[in-house]
This record gives sequence, structure tokens and C-alpha cells, in this order.
Amino acid sequence: MIYDLVIRGQLVLEDKVLYGEIGVSGEKVQAISAGSGQLSGKSLLDFGQSYVFAGMIDTHVHCYSNPDEGFANTSCAAAAGGVTTLLDMPYDLPNPINHATIFHEKVTRLGFGRRLPSITERIIFML
Repeated sequence: MIYDLVIRGQLVLEDKVLYGEIGVSGEKVQAISAGSGQLSGKSLLDFGQSYVFAGMIDTHVHCYSNPDEGFANTSCAAAAGGVTTLLDMPYDLPNPINHATIFHEKVTRLGFGRRLPSITERIIFML
């Protein structure tokens, strides 16, 4: 099988670390293989001896404590650091998100519901 993306490096798995490859297609991990050259892909990200994590979760992020930063910049910075999921905290300058109306205004401002770039597109963009 030819994958959309093959990622090579020191794979940090649930119970061990091994040098190997991850085959990704359709934004989903389809295969994990020990060693090098086992998987074929349209694109290859070879991280050598660097660690490759499945993704980290940051449960305490302030996207708007600095109003110039915002959600998009915070998300890109998080992804560059290996964070695949983040939870924005309710305190925003100049006012905290402490009422449903304010929360819904923030959701509208962020544009949820429109298509966001895929993780593959974001990874390639960051490189």
C-alpha cells in the first residue's frame, strides 16, 4: 500500500520506543512498522533519531490573554510543538468568558463550523 504520508523516527508508543515508520492515509494512522523502508508514501517526513509522538494534549491554554495572538496563531504554535488538542481557558482580556452569550460570541468569532486545514496540511505547512 502507498500511504499519503510516511513518518519515520523514534516512535514513542504506549509501551516502548522503537525506530520505525508510521503510514498515514486519509488523516488516519493506517500502519506502524519497525525499521526503515518498510512503508511507502507519497510524502516522507524523516526525523532520524528524533522522537515522534502521537500528539500531546494541552488542557490549559489562553488563546486571547494576549489579544494579538488569537486562536489561529495559538493553534499553529501548539501544533509546531506537537500539541494536537488544546483547551482554551475561559479568561480572555479584557473580559472573562463567564456567560453563555459571551461564549457563543467567541465561538462565532472563531468560525467553528467551517473547514479547518487537515493535520497533514498543517504539518507540511509548518515544515
